[in-house]
Amino acid sequence: LVITKNLWKRPENALRAIAFLQLAAIEDEETQKNGMVVLPYYVGKFNGQYSAKLGQRMMHLKDWLPVKVKAVHICFDNPLIKAWLPVPFFFMEKEARVRIRTHYGTQTEVQYSLMTF
Repeated sequence: LVITKNLWKRPENALRAIAFLQLAAIEDEETQKNGMVVLPYYVGKFNGQYSAKLGQRMMHLKDWLPVKVKAVHICFDNPLIKAWLPVPFFFMEKEARVRIRTHYGTQTEVQYSLMTF
């Protein structure tokens, strides 16, 4: 599912799509047991597509969706994000920090980095 700020007319539509995708995923017994991995991908043509408003609203989805997020792999190729990203980690609880991994580089570098998991 591609969630970009220019693809959806309203953020609510993107949130509905995310909620539907997660509700469909938890129908699988293995997903119920193991949880799911979230992969924000801001590399190449998706660079610069982050919407802070949409990001905040997506964080509230985890409060009511009955699916466990086991890991988050943030992929990006913007050096500004690389410089800024450690700041939120400072304020996160340890349980949240250990579940988040970052992958920086070109599309090929990011894909090879993801293959190690």
